[in-house]
Amino acid sequence: PWTSPSSTSTMEEAIHGAKREEEKVAFVFTVHGAIPYFTGALETLMQHTAPKPGQRFKVFVADDCEVQEESTALEEALKIVTWEWKVISMGMKRVGYTKSVNAGLKAAWGENFDILVTINSDVVFTPNWLEPLVAALKSSHDIGMSGPIGNAASYQSVPELYSTSGTWHKNPLPKGLIANDMSKLAFLVSKCNLISVPILNGFLMAIHRRALQEIGWMNEDLFPLGYGEENDFAFRLKAAGFRLVVNPMSYIYHHKTKSFSNQERMVLAKEAKQVIAQHMGAELANAERRLQSCKALSELREEFADHLKSMHQHSKTRFSVLFILNPMPKSLRFQMRGGWISVVQEALGLIHAGAQAQVAVQAWTKPAFEENFPEASKHGVFLGYQSTHTDQVVMELLQLRVAFDFLVATHHTTVPVVLKMGGIYPNSVKGYYVQDIEENFQYNRGTQAASTFSSLKDGFVFAKTRFLVHQLKNNYNVSAHLIPPTLDLALFSKGDAKLQRVNTKEGIMHICAMVRTLTARRNPLQTLEILSAIQKDLGSEKIQVSIFGSSTQEILRILRRKGKSVGLLQDITVLGPIDRQQVADLFDTCTFFLDFSAWQAFGRSGLEAMAMGCIPILPITGGVETYAEDGVNALLVNTTRIENGISAIKDLISGKYNLQEMRTSALLSSKKYNISESGQLTANLFQKFHEQWTATRQYECTTEVSIC
Repeated sequence: PWTSPSSTSTMEEAIHGAKREEEKVAFVFTVHGAIPYFTGALETLMQHTAPKPGQRFKVFVADDCEVQEESTALEEALKIVTWEWKVISMGMKRVGYTKSVNAGLKAAWGENFDILVTINSDVVFTPNWLEPLVAALKSSHDIGMSGPIGNAASYQSVPELYSTSGTWHKNPLPKGLIANDMSKLAFLVSKCNLISVPILNGFLMAIHRRALQEIGWMNEDLFPLGYGEENDFAFRLKAAGFRLVVNPMSYIYHHKTKSFSNQERMVLAKEAKQVIAQHMGAELANAERRLQSCKALSELREEFADHLKSMHQHSKTRFSVLFILNPMPKSLRFQMRGGWISVVQEALGLIHAGAQAQVAVQAWTKPAFEENFPEASKHGVFLGYQSTHTDQVVMELLQLRVAFDFLVATHHTTVPVVLKMGGIYPNSVKGYYVQDIEENFQYNRGTQAASTFSSLKDGFVFAKTRFLVHQLKNNYNVSAHLIPPTLDLALFSKGDAKLQRVNTKEGIMHICAMVRTLTARRNPLQTLEILSAIQKDLGSEKIQVSIFGSSTQEILRILRRKGKSVGLLQDITVLGPIDRQQVADLFDTCTFFLDFSAWQAFGRSGLEAMAMGCIPILPITGGVETYAEDGVNALLVNTTRIENGISAIKDLISGKYNLQEMRTSALLSSKKYNISESGQLTANLFQKFHEQWTATRQYECTTEVSIC
């Protein structure tokens, strides 16, 4: 009854792949009743299983139902299957599992299917369940059978093995979670290796054709009704030189006891126990001892249990992302940075698009972030870490026991954090949100900053301007994805009202600028010289000048250190460091905003000014071309000479440009970047990359095998 199928040259070609143009996968169900659960299994099969180019799928169903109504309902359920399907009737008298599954296997074998997946009818399929099992079978010629992990799969169960009564644990889904959440967690906590086992649970097994060619069918003489047939099959595979593996990337939920009641199972198990003891008792006992002490399975269960609590915050989301902001020692004064604002807004955009996103920040800065971003705080976006040292930051984040689909560095100092965390979570995408070319910054870390770009080049590198994308490709040979910028139009929202109240005759004009004395590339002295010249030339009756970003003391300190006259501050209002709301209020009162930086990777303040009806003067070098068009909604200047800045301001004041038209254009441009719409585009890019990454990992993670 379990002799090998007859061998022909055509069969040999199918086994070894010669002249093979497609990979054929058969899904072999055995149905003994419980049609609603079978219907549910088919629904999730169709939802989470799709043939790739070069694949052909077919469903084979061994109908072992005892009443005609159930058989009729079975065929009705199969109408949702969009591939080919075939029903093999076992008659109106129940013959049991082993004869039924053999009937399905024989039918699939006769149609030359390469991979035959035997499936209990009361399972729930999850995303990406099939490819890990297929990849395992393809990874080595001596792997004959592969299986998933699941909630009720004996030694393949997660997170618990035994119940308090000592029986197999059924691991019901925690409240609020679905099987798909378990699948996501299985992928994230698995360590990128197969687990070699002596036996597999029979609720779902993927069998390669070459294995059946060698050992034949399940043993229906010794185990006609089931309960022992999969162990016998496993031992015969081993005797023929094949290995069995579990791929922990594949998770299947099993309702259990739906086709057979608990009482029926107890009777069947009792009847099979004597046969098992006689034919494979010692071998089975040895196999169970190995599985009970299997380190790889034990660690997997521990990881699963540790991370399960955190899955509630990721449940039913498209994917999860952790952005990691750079450490900020307490010795430095806190000041909100444009790059940080971008990260938080990108996180909010992803949340609006149905993803889960969090931002790790230095713990002492967390209150300031929560105050500046109340909506993000409401969503629980911010996570705090204490240390400023890479290893300690990693340990703090790992102690959260949260597995993310994406781990994203946002600064060269957080790339090592992502790389180390990626070693613990090898199936998380390692990403880098490049905010600027930090090698150009004037500190002694240029080489370190440059090396971080290439260290994540095989991960998910992305930026929000073409300037940065081109810089990364041309200077570092790193290909980066382009995401759209975001703008908080709820905060920067008064531009339309400003258009209504500003007369065509402007009257006294108000110019503002950011002056950061600690950031050389922002050209703080040149900015002051331009503003002072304009103030002296036009006088306070025509122009008001305000600066923000640094205190009066900090500005005086740099003026003295550079030998400049403190008179540069005459008639200039120094606002010092101000928060985002104060920035918005300032832009609302200003006619022009000056950013005379050497370059801007993006220049968030320029876009925010535009949204408030304030015309920006921006550096021509960098990424401001993303939103700024010279002479239309902004002026772009070469910032190597202060005369260029002075001329630009005078041109705007003199009437050379229609300021009302420029404001109107600036407002229209700024509205393209609202957080929700940009977030949707970014989320689509993330999801597409993750799908490609997952497919790749399913094959990459079959090269190493842990042995139980």
